[in-house]
Amino acid sequence: RGTGWSVIAGKEESVIVKKGQGDLIQRITIALLSFLFISLLFFFFRKVYLYQDKLNEAHALYYDLYENAPDMHFSINATTGAIRECNKMFLRNTGFTKEEVIGRPIFELYHQDCREDAQKRFQQFGQTSEIHDVERKVKRKDGSIMVVSLSVTAIRDKNGNVISSRSTWRDITERKKYEET
Repeated sequence: RGTGWSVIAGKEESVIVKKGQGDLIQRITIALLSFLFISLLFFFFRKVYLYQDKLNEAHALYYDLYENAPDMHFSINATTGAIRECNKMFLRNTGFTKEEVIGRPIFELYHQDCREDAQKRFQQFGQTSEIHDVERKVKRKDGSIMVVSLSVTAIRDKNGNVISSRSTWRDITERKKYEET
């Protein structure tokens, strides 16, 4: 027969409790575990938020560096040769707007004297993945010619396929004029 008392046994010790208090202890245990779980979730999401904030800061810093670099930076699609992205210096030196160049084949900006070689090297880019200090003539929007030094490295997908480029033009027009005199 029931005496009103029961034993709750645990790993470390046994506790004798009055009948009906076992439910209370279970509820307190569940409440404490819930509180602990919620606290851990809060801690985890706080860390995620802090890391996301740092990631956003790093992205803003990188974007500023890219946009305001002294050289002309752009990226082209490895299949089509279309310009995917460019920085402010690219736009400033060529005279085009972003809307006029994004999606446009890069070959249209090269002077006819170097366009064929540019297309040939583009076809080989999938194998070489790099181009360093190749001289090119670029046609600005106003029709004037700018001489640039071109350097390119590949951007690959997770399978190692070249998907686009990191490309840089350095304006060497003044240096070329000086060398010719």
